[in-house]
Amino acid sequence: GGSRSNRSISEMVMREVSDKSYQAKLLLYESVEALVRVLPRDLAILQADRNIELYPYQTNSWWYVGFNQRRAPWDEPAVREALSLLIDARALLSPVGTGEPVSGPYVPSSPYYNHNIPVRSQDPSRAAELLEGAGYMRERGVWTRAGHPLTIRLVSPKGLESAQEVAINLQSMLQGAGVVVENPRFVDEAEWKRRVWRERDYELVLSQWSFDRTEDIRQQFHSDGTRNFGGYANPEVDRLLDEARDTLDPQTKKTALREVHRLVSTDTPMVFLWTLDSYSAVRASVRNVAIHPFYFFTWIDGWTFGAG
Repeated sequence: GGSRSNRSISEMVMREVSDKSYQAKLLLYESVEALVRVLPRDLAILQADRNIELYPYQTNSWWYVGFNQRRAPWDEPAVREALSLLIDARALLSPVGTGEPVSGPYVPSSPYYNHNIPVRSQDPSRAAELLEGAGYMRERGVWTRAGHPLTIRLVSPKGLESAQEVAINLQSMLQGAGVVVENPRFVDEAEWKRRVWRERDYELVLSQWSFDRTEDIRQQFHSDGTRNFGGYANPEVDRLLDEARDTLDPQTKKTALREVHRLVSTDTPMVFLWTLDSYSAVRASVRNVAIHPFYFFTWIDGWTFGAG
């Protein structure tokens, strides 16, 4: 906008960019005024442009490695915990962006996040104790039990940005710790829903859960949950999730869900990884930009076009 006074925005046009690697160029060449989410690899180039402002915002989403507890050996808590102790989440995160490691099924800014539960750190010696206790021996560098190597088959959704890099680095990390990891498979949405959600035909998944501001994790962790495809079941977690759903008292709900966080972290139905930092990029000609943490365009009626 070249006018001297700020003008309100009367119309917003959304545009889908199928080639994500091209979206930063559209902003740099003034084909669009804003990007909802900047790819981590584009942050530096956009940050260097004085005509573009970056705005950080939170999302209620976190990454995880999930176990299919209907399949051996992932039905054994000690083996799940051991695997979690072989993973260095910060090392997996750093090549794909910035963020905060999580110790359970909420983001750290959530009122339900239990800050008394530490983020699990890589601890190969404790992992070795657990695996030996479960009957594994390290033979020629590989963990085996009854002649069978501890083997991981990992599947991840194709559409999850940066998942390929994380999965390949995870494969390398675990192989270095004596676990056989087959080449990860990346599947489209239809195959993901068929294979993982419906048929439960998988061992481990690398994925992300995203929530709105209610942060309702019941479907993921209740034994009757429609999204609990890993087969997690803890009667006390069920009771607390029921209590949180039914109570009208915010403090009762908070207490119940913080205890859910503690129990789920202990049970290790999944390895909780991180919540990623998100940035939007807006041309400097757009002023008064304020971004709602969970509903991006809530306050757009206050944005204006300023002098160029």
